[in-house]
Formats: sequence, C-alpha cells, structure tokens
Amino acid sequence: MPGTLREPGTNGSGSGAWLPRSGCLAPLSRLGCGGCRLLDGRLPLAEHLLCVSGRLSFELVQKAAVAGAPVLVGVGAPTSLAVGLAADRGLTLAGFARGRTVNVYTGPARVSDPPAPG
Repeated sequence: MPGTLREPGTNGSGSGAWLPRSGCLAPLSRLGCGGCRLLDGRLPLAEHLLCVSGRLSFELVQKAAVAGAPVLVGVGAPTSLAVGLAADRGLTLAGFARGRTVNVYTGPARVSDPPAPG
C-alpha cells in the first residue's frame, strides 16, 4: 500500500487511489468522511485495483462492485457485512495491507505471492 495512503495525523480522513493495469497510481481524493464518497462518479473501474486508507465498509464494497472494480484493498479491517457482500459479488477483498503482507478475505484467485526481495 503506498505510503501516501497511510500518512499519520489525518484525523480520520479517508484517502484512496486506483491502480490500472498500466501500474500508474492515481489518487482519488482525501476525505474526512471515512471514504464513503471516494468512489462516487468513478465509473467504470473494471480494469482497476482500488486502494483505501481506512477500514473496508459494506458501502465501499457496494460502490466498488457497482463500479465494476474486481479488487478492493484497504489498510484497515473489513466489516463482516463487507466480506459477505464481496463474496456474493465475486470481488477480491483484502485488508490489513502493510508492506509486503495483506490478508485476503474473498477472491484469492486474483492474488499471487510477491516475488522474493533482492
């Protein structure tokens, strides 16, 4: 997860970014509402991985699914409702993204192990 999404002292602000297949990170926005509006008006996102700085809520999973995004990754934990919806919609949901580690809750077929450092 890029460091720009994990800056300390944001006072609860949510931030996010999308990563297309080209690999160029594009920030979405930085909001104080926990990220609920991060995906508004961002359609379609079928070829993008979405990254958010906070917890993975039902609302974020719902908006990612409507936008057609196949993968949603967050620094925080997903809610149980978010995991259920992601599984139902075929969305890969991953949380606790830190350095080279991440917990994958749904859709593990889209995730591969990173190459060894060095």
